[in-house]
Amino acid sequence: MQADPEHPIIERPWLYSIAEFRYHVGLDGSEPYIDLTLERDFATRRLRFLSPQDLRIEEGCFPAPTGGMKILDVSKRQLDGIGVHVSDFEGSRGAITFWARE
Repeated sequence: MQADPEHPIIERPWLYSIAEFRYHVGLDGSEPYIDLTLERDFATRRLRFLSPQDLRIEEGCFPAPTGGMKILDVSKRQLDGIGVHVSDFEGSRGAITFWARE
């Protein structure tokens, strides 16, 4: 089985620090989402992940630098309603991992 490719949403996310993390649960009937704002030097990237599942924030340094954060395109796996996987290739303390529709 081939490895999942990096998602084109952002290059080298591990070089950024987390400036904001927001989880909208969707109690009002809207689709749940995670808004993740990443900052590096003078660059700010705002990412939205729809229908997140299996969110885990490990004990440790969160929300310090993202360390080994990677964002993978898992759409070829044909998982029901899943197209993105956010994980950590270094096993960093405080790592954020979850799956999302897009």
